[in-house]
Formats: sequence, C-alpha cells, structure tokens
Amino acid sequence: MKLSHLLILSLATVIFACSGSEQHAADQQSNSDNGEEELAERSTNRRRLLRRPFAIGDSLQKTDLRNFEFFGDFFKGRARYYHNHQDTIYHDIGIKGNNLLLCFFDDQIARLKYRIDRDISLDLMMKYGAFKFRPMDSLSRVMVQQGNVLSEGASKFGIHEDLKNYELVWQKPDKQIVYRSYHGLDSTSYTYEERIADYKDAMVYLTRF
Repeated sequence: MKLSHLLILSLATVIFACSGSEQHAADQQSNSDNGEEELAERSTNRRRLLRRPFAIGDSLQKTDLRNFEFFGDFFKGRARYYHNHQDTIYHDIGIKGNNLLLCFFDDQIARLKYRIDRDISLDLMMKYGAFKFRPMDSLSRVMVQQGNVLSEGASKFGIHEDLKNYELVWQKPDKQIVYRSYHGLDSTSYTYEERIADYKDAMVYLTRF
C-alpha cells in the first residue's frame, strides 16, 4: 500500500472545526587589557542548542533559565512569563526553532511556544496523527465547508496548498499541541506550541482565585 494511502487512512478521523550550533568565542584571545573580560562576556551570552530541555509540568525551580528574560507576572505572581530570543530549540522530529516563550502557572510550565522557519504541518501529522483543523481566515472557512483541507494527490499529501492561515490542534491526555500557520501581506510565520490539557480552565481559575 502506498505511503499516501496509509496517510489518508491514518488521518480519516480528522475533526474539521470553524542558530543551529553554538556561536563560539573568538579563535584567538585579544591581547588588549580587557581581552579576558570580553571573552568571558561572549561565553556567558553565546547561543546554545537546546534539545527539548523543557516539558509541560516542569517546575520553575528546576528549569534552566539562562539567556531568558523575565517578561512579567500576573494574577499575584501565579502566572510568570519568560522569553528566550538567543538559543535555538531542537524538536524531536528534526526541526529547529527560536524565540521561545515559557509560561508558568503556580511555578510549573503550563505553556511553551516558539517560532520555526518552515512549514512542518506534514511532519506533525505523521507524528501525532488525527488533528482538529481551525480556519483562521475567510478563505480557510470556505474551504473547510467544501471539504478541501487535505491534498491527496499521488505526488503530494498534506494540507491543501491554498490554505495559508490556520491552526492544527492535537488534544492529548496530558497536553494540547497547537501548530499555527500565518501568511500576511508582508510576512509569513509558523509557530509550535504546547499547553497543559486544561490550559483555558487553568487560566480562568487563576483569574478568580
């Protein structure tokens, strides 16, 4: 059976609904009086390759927040946000991202989000299987109504090429995975996100108690 046919069968339950390596310090040490200080500063600020060191539920106390900036806290400090724009994040399906945002609820990671530089919708479909499709513009909503979400040609399988603004959602027992594709007039972006399974309910709880 062809791979495309297997993919079609595995995704039949889809629910439709409206840098790289580290940056090294200079090869030769400066002979100037402040040379050692400059090298020390470069060492502490260098870019790292993070191979998924963060996971939903990890505690704040055990999370390595080097190169992170404290973005702010809300709800009397129960929600805390940190941003990392230096390091490269490595996903286990073989893609890399950057601009990592970590959100802690009651000192545990409740949400992580980062940007990636290419479309990985098919990679995620292969890994996680059936998904929920969320149209994010009028064209996407029309195509959903017409049932034109997947391309099932012999040479190509995946999200229909005319769909540009959408979310793919996988609901797992312990977390929710959200992939966002955005195409604007002047920019294109892709983001990967993980949240605790009851993220919205947890957010409401923080606002009330």
